[in-house]
Amino acid sequence: MSPRAWSELSPEDRIIFRSAARESAKYMREQWQSWEVRTEKEAVDAGSTVVKAFDRTAFEDATRALRDAARADPILGPLITRIEAVH
Repeated sequence: MSPRAWSELSPEDRIIFRSAARESAKYMREQWQSWEVRTEKEAVDAGSTVVKAFDRTAFEDATRALRDAARADPILGPLITRIEAVH
C-alpha cells in the first residue's frame, strides 16, 4: 500500500489492514510448506533425488562479494542479516 493511501486510512482501518496482513502471511507460510511437502513427494515419486544436506561453502565463497555489497545497502543489509541468522 502506498504511504499516501495508508495515511488516508482511519486508525481503525489501519488495525484491520495490519491484522489481515498478519493472517495472510501466516496462511501463505502454511500453504508454502504444504506445497513444498507435496512437490518434494512428487519429485521423489517421479524418480528424482532430493538433496537436503550439502556443503554450501563454495557457493558462499563465490557470492561473498555480492552479499557484502548488498549488505552495505541500508534496505538490503538488515534483510541479509535476518536471512543469515536463519541457518
